[in-house]
Amino acid sequence: MLILPNGSGTTGTAFGQDFFRREFKDGDVPRCDLLQTGPVSVVELVLVNGTTLDINCFEEFRRGYIVATVFNDPPQCDDLYRTYIRYDAVFQVNVRTHATDQRLGFIKHPTAVEEPE
Repeated sequence: MLILPNGSGTTGTAFGQDFFRREFKDGDVPRCDLLQTGPVSVVELVLVNGTTLDINCFEEFRRGYIVATVFNDPPQCDDLYRTYIRYDAVFQVNVRTHATDQRLGFIKHPTAVEEPE
């Protein structure tokens, strides 16, 4: 049995706008950048339908959804696309570390936030 989260996406879900604003505040959000040495971090969103999105960049945290750029072919990361994700579609958020210089990671980048009305 699949139990879907309910709510407006801002305060009614575990992974609402408040969560993303808190966890990825101060521009601490994914951005495409090839790091030559040391480990790199990767952010993944697992959706309620089982799809895993490998995030390149959170562009905006809107009231009802996230605007994100997603890697289509990690770890090469040559192909990106933009997607609009409802907060209540997010089942799990993973932040993983890869110990390779062949992986694209993220650096600080400010995210636009749509304030609640």
